[in-house]
Amino acid sequence: MCKWLRNLVKRPFRRRREEQWLLETDPGLATATAVPCEVKTQGCGWAAGGSDRGRSRPNNEDALLCACERHLFIVCDGMGGHAAGEVASREAIKALDEVLAAERLAQALGEGEESTKGFLREALQQANDRVVALGQENPSWSGMASTAVIAVLNGNRLHVSNLGDSRAYAVPGPHRLEACPEPFGFAQGKLRRRDGAPTSGDDIRLLTTDHSVAAALMQQGRLTREQARLHPLRNHLTASLGVPQAVAPAYASVEVNSGDRIVLCSDGLWDMLTDAEIAQMATAYRDPHEAVKALISAANAAGGLDNITVIVVIVGAEEAIAEGQAAMETITGSNRAGAGRG
Repeated sequence: MCKWLRNLVKRPFRRRREEQWLLETDPGLATATAVPCEVKTQGCGWAAGGSDRGRSRPNNEDALLCACERHLFIVCDGMGGHAAGEVASREAIKALDEVLAAERLAQALGEGEESTKGFLREALQQANDRVVALGQENPSWSGMASTAVIAVLNGNRLHVSNLGDSRAYAVPGPHRLEACPEPFGFAQGKLRRRDGAPTSGDDIRLLTTDHSVAAALMQQGRLTREQARLHPLRNHLTASLGVPQAVAPAYASVEVNSGDRIVLCSDGLWDMLTDAEIAQMATAYRDPHEAVKALISAANAAGGLDNITVIVVIVGAEEAIAEGQAAMETITGSNRAGAGRG
């Protein structure tokens, strides 16, 4: 019988033990994740996204797309005065959503890595052209711009493309996903890696390339990664959507495993939290919606100096949920048949 069914009545006690373990092993993380989060998330049982304006900004210029049915995830961070940043990120998302339609995306993925890379670049170019055109049509929007990071999950292959400093991370999963009829998605709980060690900053992989002055200095060997993370020019971009020229996005294609977490975010998250903190919180929950809320709460607890947008994807969870639902239907059907015979 599935472990979820065996332990159903024990869940409140188990959760308290997990929370106590979290408090004892990492008091800072326990405090951060305990901050109430009013963010409404979107997505599905295996992927979720949420956005918050933070504690210092009057409005939210971030935007996101969680298209679970296409395995497509996007975060954009707009820039510009007079609400132009909101327009830039919103219109960039709309353009990318339109171009990356299911049929065309499936075709590009089927044709291989180079085709996928080219298709993502084409989508970013069209989004760029739309932002530029709108800025030219409306003087109050002149000069508006937006970052963009796109992630497409195709089996155990993840394709990522970006402009600006919105990021995508991959974190090794702390457990192997179990096919289990959990009606509300995956149960919340502090977890460890498959080898039993706690998740750390060494486990997280940055999949994107920051297009910023600080990142360029780091690539030249003039700054260390930690110096670049704290450099005053870390948010001064060298590339973004909204520039009247051909875009040259960064691209990466990596293999991921069942249980791994994919995290997309604006700089409002990674500027407030270390990579180790992001890795710990991304893997601290089996429910991606709870992980998103915890990350946003932690960024706000650390200051919330910018808008904060996060998407968390659990690789392989879609299949586990489907298998769990099938198992539950089988159990339910058997119970009904038994009741009928009785």
